[in-house]
Amino acid sequence: MAANESRRWKDLSPRSRAALIAGAAVQFALLGAALADLRRRSPDEVNGPRKLWVAVSFVNFVGPLAYFVLGRRRHPRPAGERH
Repeated sequence: MAANESRRWKDLSPRSRAALIAGAAVQFALLGAALADLRRRSPDEVNGPRKLWVAVSFVNFVGPLAYFVLGRRRHPRPAGERH
């Protein structure tokens, strides 16, 4: 297959189709979990601007995982503490 040719759904093997569906399901689950978590958390429980983390969450796999690893504070800041 030439580099500029794209494979069509009908050209994929059943195993490839299943893997693609599973990968998409994981991606959407991660995205949904990250967006739900962002909605639930107060701004003091998020590292950085929420809008930025929402945008980053739409980057395949990496965005939601980055949010869960880097974007959430383990403990909220005490009242009066500045960024």
